[in-house]
Amino acid sequence: GEIQNLREMFILPKLRAAIQNKILSWASAYPRGTKVLDVGCGNQPFRELIERQGWSYIGFDVSQNQKRTVDVLGQIDAETLPNTLIDSAPFDLIIVTEVMEHVLDWDKALKNLSSLLKSEGQLFVTCPFFFPLHETPYDYWRPTCFALEAVGQKYHLRLAQIEKMGSSTDCLGLLVGHLLEKMNYVRPRNFLNRIFLALQQRFLKGYLIGLHILVRRGGLEANFSHLKDFYISNVATFIKG
Repeated sequence: GEIQNLREMFILPKLRAAIQNKILSWASAYPRGTKVLDVGCGNQPFRELIERQGWSYIGFDVSQNQKRTVDVLGQIDAETLPNTLIDSAPFDLIIVTEVMEHVLDWDKALKNLSSLLKSEGQLFVTCPFFFPLHETPYDYWRPTCFALEAVGQKYHLRLAQIEKMGSSTDCLGLLVGHLLEKMNYVRPRNFLNRIFLALQQRFLKGYLIGLHILVRRGGLEANFSHLKDFYISNVATFIKG
């Protein structure tokens, strides 16, 4: 809906751009035939871009999507991975985008990811630091960048690059947008309360749109660019070895 779109405009464009830019940055370094594993691939929004580079794509997820294009089914934190996935390894590149918050056992997951990756291969991970509960009850973590680095090191995954994506103002926009979205489910019985609710929604919607305009122009974010204690998502690249 409109409110959900208003909320996500503080997240999705930056996140989508970060993932696409990472894939494109690999294009000059990795030849045709490069093997790519997409863990938690879902509807596979980046499959076309990956295959356009001439790379071999395998999608891995816990359940099949509507188009039935997930290649291998299973859990990345399982004690034993599916034989079909093991037989396809090692992979040159592995992407895990907005998945790790839903993975209960990080130690097993990172151990498995490392085992599937070639020596000097790259693992690209994005996961939220500031985001509402979603896909409950399978929503377990909001890791810091330090947690990602610490767990990766245990399994020979060296952190090569990390970005705290999104600013404090993006977090504010997400929070206000989430509040506004939830207000749609409030149904006051009293007429005056309904009027008051409508005024609140109108005010918050105007505030949200205005905040996004300021963020997009960069002036507001420039004032708070030094604040990195609140951010939207971790965007990390690991190298095995």
